[in-house]
Amino acid sequence: MTRWWIGSAGRICGTDQPDLGGADGGVGGVRRPLAHRQDGLPVDRARVGLVMLVVWLVLLSRLGRVPVTPRQRRFDFKQLSRDERRWTLALVAFATGLIAWLNGAATVDWGPLAAAIGAGKVGPSLLGIGLAVFLLAMVAGVVLSWRRATVAYRERVASLSNVSGRA
Repeated sequence: MTRWWIGSAGRICGTDQPDLGGADGGVGGVRRPLAHRQDGLPVDRARVGLVMLVVWLVLLSRLGRVPVTPRQRRFDFKQLSRDERRWTLALVAFATGLIAWLNGAATVDWGPLAAAIGAGKVGPSLLGIGLAVFLLAMVAGVVLSWRRATVAYRERVASLSNVSGRA
């Protein structure tokens, strides 16, 4: 497969072809159409995104037609009791906050904050304490809401088995 690149005069050249330079006689360097692509091929992101969306929608519409046996499911929103819905939504909210914190923690350079805290500055120290409190609150919220949602699910299943046992 031949790899292509754009020469200094804006001409498309193969890797085996030399760059002859511009009309002014200057010789330029190698320029790629997209720096992040290793093969230098342009990508129309909108088209790729639309194709992926269409494929996703087709798959989703097909999955809606798959027959399933009627039974109690843990996270079927129509079957959830009021308490289950509330605690499941709280679980989703706290888990989203935890994921956001972890994403931020993974993408931030902590060196300047650690150096400022080590130097005894008040503002960065308060920021660090606030971040730690937020992390603890998200973890505690996930644990608490998971436990409460599980209790509400068990109560729903137990109430349904009592009803079906009497009939």
